[in-house]
Amino acid sequence: GRARQAGSDCIYDVFTRIAVPQDENRVFLDLANEQREVVEIDASGFQIRPSSEVPVKFLRPQGMLPLPRPLPVEDGSALLTLQEIAGLSDELFVLLLAFLVGCANPARVYPLLLLQGGQGSGKSTLAHLTRTLIDPQSVSLSSEPSSELDLLIAASNRHLLVYDNLSGMRPQLSDALCRLSTGGGLIKRKLYSDREEERFTTTCPVILNGIDDLGERNDLADRSISLHLPSIPAAKRERKEIITRRFTEAHPAMLGALCLAWSAALRLRDEVSIDEPPRMADFTYWVVAAEPALPIAPGAFLKAYRANIASAAEASVEHDPVASFIVALMEGRRRWEGSMTDLLATLKAKHPTGELAKVNTRKLSSLLRRAEPALQRVGISVYKDPHHMDPKNRRKIYVITREADGDG
Repeated sequence: GRARQAGSDCIYDVFTRIAVPQDENRVFLDLANEQREVVEIDASGFQIRPSSEVPVKFLRPQGMLPLPRPLPVEDGSALLTLQEIAGLSDELFVLLLAFLVGCANPARVYPLLLLQGGQGSGKSTLAHLTRTLIDPQSVSLSSEPSSELDLLIAASNRHLLVYDNLSGMRPQLSDALCRLSTGGGLIKRKLYSDREEERFTTTCPVILNGIDDLGERNDLADRSISLHLPSIPAAKRERKEIITRRFTEAHPAMLGALCLAWSAALRLRDEVSIDEPPRMADFTYWVVAAEPALPIAPGAFLKAYRANIASAAEASVEHDPVASFIVALMEGRRRWEGSMTDLLATLKAKHPTGELAKVNTRKLSSLLRRAEPALQRVGISVYKDPHHMDPKNRRKIYVITREADGDG
C-alpha cells in the first residue's frame, strides 16, 4: 500500500532465481550467495555482478541454497558430465538439455518434465541433479501438493518445482499443472469471512517423477516432455556420495555452459525458422536458438522433441477410452459420418459394459472434445459438418476422417 501511494517508481516485479524482464534482451540468474551476486547473461556472453547493479529484484525464500559461480567456458561440452553421471541415452539427454534451456525462456512458457520408470531407474536422482544445477533447495524433492493453492504458493517461492514419486495424476492436479505450464491462476477469498479476493498467477518449470504413466491426460501430455528411464544395471550403479562429488566438481563448468546456451538463444532467437512448430512454440524457438551452443548435433532437438510428442500422443490415446474407441472405429476406413446419437450407438454396441457403458450423448460430446488434440496427433480429425443435418431427427452430423498412411 505504501509503495502504491509513493508512486510507480517504488513498485517492482520480483523474481525467484531466474529473471527475464520484459523488453530486456537479458537473463539474470541469482546466485543467492553471501556476496549477493547475480549472473547477467546477454547476447555476447555472461558476467557476474553485485545484485545492487542489476535492474531486477530477487526474492530469496527460506530453503534456497547458493549456486556456484559459473566458469567461463568455450562451448557446452561440460554439460556432457551430466549425461555421464545420469547414464542417459543421447535422445534423453537432448530432451533434458532442452528442458534446462527452457527454464529461462523469456515467454515464460514451460513444458513439464515427466521422469518415468521402474524402481532402480534413477528418477529421483536425475530430478535432484536437474534441480540442483539451476535452483538448489534445502528440500530438493517434494511430495504431491494437497491442493491447487499449495501448488501455486510453492510456485511463488521457487523457480523450479520438483514432485517425487507420484502415483497417477488427479484430474484437478493435472489441470493446475497445465495452467502453471502455460499461464493461469487461482482466485480465492483471503479469509473465509471476507469478500475480498486474493489472486495467484504464475508460471514455472515443473519436474514430476513416478512409476505410473503421468502423461495419460491429453492436455498434460500436450505440454510435457516425457523421459522413460530404463533400469540401471547393478554393475553401473554408483554410490550417492560419488555422484554428489562428481556433480559438485563439475557444477561451475556445467552452469557456465548453460549460461552460454542462454546467451546463444538471446543472440539467435530472431533468426530461427521452423516449419510447422509444435504447440509449445515459444519454448521450441528458444531451444532451437540455443542449439549451436549445446553439445548436440544440429537438428537433434527438433527430431527428438517431435518423436517425444508423437510417442506421448500414442500413449494418451491408449489411456483415453473414447480416443481408443475412435481409433478402432477408423481402422481400415478414411471417413465416418453420423449424428452423436449414431456414434453413441456404435460405442454402446462395442462396449456394452465398462466405464463408457453409462455415457450419454452430452457426455460423449464433452469427452470427444477432450480427446481431439490427441486424435489429431495420430492423424484423426473430428468436426461438425455445418452444411448437413440428419434428416430423421434434425441432429448435427459429425465427420471423422483419418489420414492415409504416409499423409501429412
